[in-house]
Amino acid sequence: MTTVLAAGDIAFTGFNSDNPDEFTFVALTDIEAGTEIRFTDNGWLAAGGFRSTEGVFIWTAPANIAAGTVINPAFSGPSFSASGDQIHAYQGTETAPSFVASVHFNGTGYEDDATSSNTSALPAGLTVCTSAVAIPETDNGAYNGPLTGNKAELQAAINNAANWVTDNSRIDDIEPASFTVTDATSSPSVIINDLDLATDEGGMADTYEVTLSVAPTQPVTITIAVGADLDVVPAELVFDATNFDQPQQVAVTAVDDDLPEAAEIAEIQHSVTSDDPAYEGILAPIVEVSVSASDIEIVAIYEIQGAGHVSDFVLAEGQTVAEFYETLPAGTSNVFGDLVSTSGIVTAVDSNGFYLQDPDGDGDDATSDAIFVFTGSSPTVSVGDAVSVGGTVAEFFPGGTGSGNLSSTQLTNVFDLEVQSSGNILPDAVMIGNDPGERAVPNQSIDDDAFASFEPIQDGIDFFESLEGMRVTATDLQAVSGTSRFGEIFAVTDQGSGATGLSERGTLNISPDDFNPEKIQIDEDSGIFDFDFPTVNVGDLLGDVTGVVGYSFGNFEILPTEDFTPNIQSAGLEPESTDIAGSANELTIATYNVLNLDPNDDDGDQDVADGRFDAIAAQITNNLGSPDIIGLQEVQDNSGSVDDGTVSAAETLAELAAAIVAAGGPAYEVIDNTFIGDGTSGGQPGGNIRTAFLYNPERVTLVEGSVQTIGGQGPGEAFEGARLPLVADFVFNGETVTVVNNHFSSKGGSAPILGAEQDFAARQEDVTVNGSLDERQAQSQAVQDFVNGLGAEANAVVLGDFNEFEFVSPVADLENNTSLVNLTNDIPEDERYTFEFQGNSQSLDHILVSEGLYAGALVDIIHVNSEFAATSARASDHDPMLTSLFLPDTQTLAVEFEADGWFRTLAFESIDGEVVDVDRLGPVRKSLKFSDVGIKVDAIDPTNFEFVATKHGAIGVYSFDDPIFGREARSVDGDESLMIALEDADLEAVEFMFSFDESHGNGEVEVAFYDDGELVGTLIADAADGDFQGSLGRTSFDAVELAASGDTMFTVDEFSFDVIDHNQIA
Repeated sequence: MTTVLAAGDIAFTGFNSDNPDEFTFVALTDIEAGTEIRFTDNGWLAAGGFRSTEGVFIWTAPANIAAGTVINPAFSGPSFSASGDQIHAYQGTETAPSFVASVHFNGTGYEDDATSSNTSALPAGLTVCTSAVAIPETDNGAYNGPLTGNKAELQAAINNAANWVTDNSRIDDIEPASFTVTDATSSPSVIINDLDLATDEGGMADTYEVTLSVAPTQPVTITIAVGADLDVVPAELVFDATNFDQPQQVAVTAVDDDLPEAAEIAEIQHSVTSDDPAYEGILAPIVEVSVSASDIEIVAIYEIQGAGHVSDFVLAEGQTVAEFYETLPAGTSNVFGDLVSTSGIVTAVDSNGFYLQDPDGDGDDATSDAIFVFTGSSPTVSVGDAVSVGGTVAEFFPGGTGSGNLSSTQLTNVFDLEVQSSGNILPDAVMIGNDPGERAVPNQSIDDDAFASFEPIQDGIDFFESLEGMRVTATDLQAVSGTSRFGEIFAVTDQGSGATGLSERGTLNISPDDFNPEKIQIDEDSGIFDFDFPTVNVGDLLGDVTGVVGYSFGNFEILPTEDFTPNIQSAGLEPESTDIAGSANELTIATYNVLNLDPNDDDGDQDVADGRFDAIAAQITNNLGSPDIIGLQEVQDNSGSVDDGTVSAAETLAELAAAIVAAGGPAYEVIDNTFIGDGTSGGQPGGNIRTAFLYNPERVTLVEGSVQTIGGQGPGEAFEGARLPLVADFVFNGETVTVVNNHFSSKGGSAPILGAEQDFAARQEDVTVNGSLDERQAQSQAVQDFVNGLGAEANAVVLGDFNEFEFVSPVADLENNTSLVNLTNDIPEDERYTFEFQGNSQSLDHILVSEGLYAGALVDIIHVNSEFAATSARASDHDPMLTSLFLPDTQTLAVEFEADGWFRTLAFESIDGEVVDVDRLGPVRKSLKFSDVGIKVDAIDPTNFEFVATKHGAIGVYSFDDPIFGREARSVDGDESLMIALEDADLEAVEFMFSFDESHGNGEVEVAFYDDGELVGTLIADAADGDFQGSLGRTSFDAVELAASGDTMFTVDEFSFDVIDHNQIA
């Protein structure tokens, strides 16, 4: 029998929030044995309902409790805060509480709302000084007032804060002596002898008895209500003054049907009606009935899993996996299916469930033999237990159905969990590797048909699904990433022997059609196996790793069940240093994302104390060779992520510049991006990340007034919420170079690589897969327009963190739609990476140069960061990229021919555009010498009867076979050629220009370049185009031969060479 309590029927008499937590209360009315009272430190919300972040303790009266008795319960659950808290007492449920008493010891009284773990509104139905007491903030308190009085007097005394003593040190005795309640009488209540029943379908009925506590003045009717799963007889009880204390029995049975039903706790509700006002509408106890599961199908785990990503026990009839993912309900983490019962061996135990595997399996590689059983709290099973269990098959989406993640098949809402035996041998682990008897991970396709077919041999996403939850051993692993800040390592089996895209240093690089399904994530789960997770770098050997296969954050993963750290062998990977160096003719330019760099160590990170400024400075000085110009990205303002209105990054840049000098580097000048506003650039809130420049004034000169930006950050503009480019012109060797520094929008919002949006590789031009693609496309277009506006002759360098791969439109179109060339593509495909993401090395940072700069450009990505473990001391998560541009201080030597009457030709010799001599030439000469510019022209023909012909203001070749009056006599044709050579042995040509006056035939001219008599390069020109100019990059030459090809006939009316002293050639 139990007592339904009213507000004020108990009162708190003491509490300690200094450990150990403790509280006491006094009964101000008689309490029947079995009566339950719930106690919680959850705050009560003004709108109703608990805050529900704290614990709940249920006290059950062990016997009849007389009014005046003080109770000091032993409890667990609530944990009182020494910074102020509250304790509420209630009956009923958390969602429908009937409050009895409360004590509040935070602030000066109950708050308007529960806005933190220390606050609470006054619970509904309670009154301060009658059924609740508000004590000014304290750690500990005890009632120290009268112990005798009627119920109302004691309620007023105990709930008066003036009658309490408080202390911020623990009070040893908070349990006063018994109270005397002078008017204690039994209150009208419904008494039930048993509140916990049990039954099952087709089983015996369970019963309970009902009486009233005091005689009613009018009949009392108790109506009994149950759900569809229960039957009660009778469904109504009637009491009066003659039978109020005579027990009436209620029989309870489970409805017997053929529907599969899980075990459940069903409730029996009682409503009270009477013309006696003391009984009308009073609360009656709730009876809980444990109903066993029934009609549950017993299936094997591999039947639950099936050969696919979604269990057939969850899919609707006829529904495909693709349709399932396309029609997911929003705002949930689970899609529930059928009730089943299964069995297996426990292979791993986590904090909220366990992995269960069929000991024998079905021998089908396409079906997993294991499943995760979600219990919601610490399971009561151990590894090696053979268990049977019932539950609901569910597809669980980590991060929710809107995350784009795949689902994991689980068993949830568990019931009838029984351990059949313990200490069993675990099922053999599936060996993942390339040796006979092992399962090889596909190394090309993640999924190529959007889940239309399940192909675990071909598709990586299907391969791992077929192992979901199972024990596996990945053999002879080699790390392709450093340990991430989330405690993850990505690796490939067999030391990479079966991997595609493996770089020389051991990373796994992406390509347009291959995002590396063969990489395996090893993830720490201390709930399964708690060990010191290792810190590794790329190339380190891990040995064999054994664990269970899980899925989280868009990746399948092995959760280790054994310590593999003793197997680790370091590859000894060291940061790279570049071979590129600047010189008198070579301008060096770098791009470097410095990862939210700021000098404020009080903003949540400590870039100064962690040594990141010094590390970046040392890399710039020692590993990059102190580039002449450096484009920086992710430079934060002076206060870092503190959102205090600071926008300037002057102090950040000055700190870095000073660190570079301290490291032995040059004294760089800095250029801040002053075009951004506060909070307009995205990135870490408050940080105001931006692009910026460092430049060495000893090597380059900043063009005054050239610093500018592209576009704007206003609504609808390309750089809204993103980083504005920073543009500056620099002069080197008399050449102006325009550098555009970019940091395009991030890939935030991208689909997981191993997620529900497939084919991932083929859909990189789909914004659903490649997050913020449309923003980067707009930003790229703005930069394209700017570059195209510079003119064809401009020396342009466009660099930065584009947050995009070289083969996707925001970067590819910079090359396709302008004169720019992406130097990333000059690097071997497997070596193109500046960043590592989830085991994939990839290029997000690029340097593009105009065609005039490309021929002599060198490029290097200096791997100093991305391959190494993500520690707080790592300089950045990006690798810097460096180019050297060949911009020699040249002199232009030119000869231009002009007709002088019918038979004579004038030759104008010039240096840097200034005419230094004019020669009069006759119709033919054995050779031509232009001594003022040091150039000689010879004719070549196999007959050895050849002359340089000059007629109509152009030169050609006259040879033995040429008719004297035909055009052949003045053109280069047949086997003829012109050799044009520098006579000064100290000079080398680096650029050329030939102007063709006449062209006949197909127009093809073979151009051969020589240096000291050795052939150093060949090109093909089309004489019909008129001018042919260019270079051999960094290859210099001192002679050029122009030969006719096929039926071509041509003459030359001008040529020039850009020359330097041969001692300047690098």
